[in-house]
Amino acid sequence: MKKRKVLFVAFIFLSNYVIAQNYCSALLIAGKPTNEGNGIPCGYYLTLDSSKFIYVNSGCEQHSSFALGRFNMSNDTIYIEPFDFLQESPFVYIKKKASKGKFQKIVFLSVEGKEFEYRHDEEKHPFFAMARNMKDSKRCLNLVSSTLTFLNGSIKVLDIPVLKRIFGVPEPLWIKPGIDYEIKLNVPYDMLQSCLHKVSNFGNIYLLIRQNQIIFPSTGDSIPIICRKDNLSVR
Repeated sequence: MKKRKVLFVAFIFLSNYVIAQNYCSALLIAGKPTNEGNGIPCGYYLTLDSSKFIYVNSGCEQHSSFALGRFNMSNDTIYIEPFDFLQESPFVYIKKKASKGKFQKIVFLSVEGKEFEYRHDEEKHPFFAMARNMKDSKRCLNLVSSTLTFLNGSIKVLDIPVLKRIFGVPEPLWIKPGIDYEIKLNVPYDMLQSCLHKVSNFGNIYLLIRQNQIIFPSTGDSIPIICRKDNLSVR
């Protein structure tokens, strides 16, 4: 039974990277699983997504570290620009509309426009926290969906710790009664799906694509390409 449980957890952690032959969830995904020797699934994965983010997810299912940057391509070369955590806004947009009935709703989306489920340690890494004006302040701790529904006017301010870990500053949201919100975050889907331990800038200036490998010229290391879209933009 224990072995089956470990295999199931491994499937959940690697589900974003185990891609069907004719389908790729990003422009390009490369990487490989690793094994810590204790049954916890781990890996090292590089992703180029449609919003021009490039990121590496390394670590284990309960302890992920990300390196983040933006990229452009020319032929078989990927040029990387550092992600400016101080200058970039945490939000792509915040849309508001009048709410109907006794409840309000806040929908958070990734930069790709996807809803997500935030996996977290209940005490250390809640997605929503410090809802100090709610009648029951504990009710946010178990929330894993990126959609929050609550009694109209019961939340006055909402903090999002994951944005503080990424951008380095708190980003409290002031919630007006009678308003529903749709908020697109300037953060890739995979990062929001992970229990983030550390986020840093991407250190390499460029990478190379050679056949089915991504080459890191600074070290000579390589990782296999898992999948890539046929319309991967090259300029």
